[in-house]
Amino acid sequence: LCELVNCVNGLYASDMSNRDVDIDMDAPYSTLEAGTIKADDILYDLNKMIEIATNDTIKRVFSIWRKIIHTAIYKEYITKDCTLVIKPPKSHSSAKFKVNKVIDRQLVIEMEKLARTNLNGSYDKEMIPLLIETLYLTGMRPCEALALERKDIKKDHLEIRREVGSSLEERLVARNCKTELSARDIPLTSELKSILKQAQKLHDNEIIF
Repeated sequence: LCELVNCVNGLYASDMSNRDVDIDMDAPYSTLEAGTIKADDILYDLNKMIEIATNDTIKRVFSIWRKIIHTAIYKEYITKDCTLVIKPPKSHSSAKFKVNKVIDRQLVIEMEKLARTNLNGSYDKEMIPLLIETLYLTGMRPCEALALERKDIKKDHLEIRREVGSSLEERLVARNCKTELSARDIPLTSELKSILKQAQKLHDNEIIF
C-alpha cells in the first residue's frame, strides 16, 4: 500500500512539473480503511495508472508489481521471479518543482492511531507508532531508520551510516548509505531519546526497529 501511494504521488508530481506548476504535496486520503482494501482494488488502480503508457508510468507501476511478486515469493505462494527478465524503460527527466515536505502534527497522530488500530500483534501495535514518531522527529528515510542499531545512539546525536535495501542477490539487508551526504549525524533531543528508549525496551536485538 505504501508503494501504491508513493506511485500515485509520483505520477501526480511528474504531471504537475511537466506543466511547470508548483505544488504543495499533502498525504492522500483514501476513501477506504487500510484493512478493507482488497486485491481487486489494488489491481484496478494499477490498471488505471498504466493506461497512460509513458516511460515514467510504466516504470512506477512495474516497481509495485515487483514488490507484490517479491512478497509472494517470500510468503512461498510462488517460486519464480518473473520480473528478472523485464527491463523497465528509463524515466524522462522532468522540470524542477517545489514540494512542501512539512507534515502536519495531526497527520502523524492519525497515522499512529491507524497503526494501533489495524496492525496485528501487540509488538507491531507498539513498535510501528514509535517508528512513525522517529521519522517525524528526525526526517530520516524509512530505510535509514530500519537500519539503526543501538550503537548508533551517541550521547548527543544519532549516527546515520547505513540503510536497508535489496538487490537481486539479497533482500532487506543493511548496507552503507548511497551517498556521502546521506551519511550524517542527527541531534538527539530529549523527546527523540525517550522514543528510542521505548523502542529498545520492546526487544533485546541490536537493530532498534
